[in-house]
Amino acid sequence: MTAKLFETALGIAEPWSVASVAFDETTKVLTISIDFLPGIVAWAQTHQTNGFLEALNGLFQAAKRCARGFIRNKESLNKPGFGLS
Repeated sequence: MTAKLFETALGIAEPWSVASVAFDETTKVLTISIDFLPGIVAWAQTHQTNGFLEALNGLFQAAKRCARGFIRNKESLNKPGFGLS
């Protein structure tokens, strides 16, 4: 039950998993052990990475950067740097 709670809180999804959770009250240290072996084995079998999702995220970030420079009114176009003054 605790492992599933920490998997949800940390955003850990299959094939990764939380192996154990321990809290030491004297030192106030929380130790979370994550089992990476199933993920490594899955990559060795499929050779799939998250590169496609990272590239897609880069496109969204570029679109957001372009949208920040979008001007809605004509008075703002007369400012220096826009080439219309």
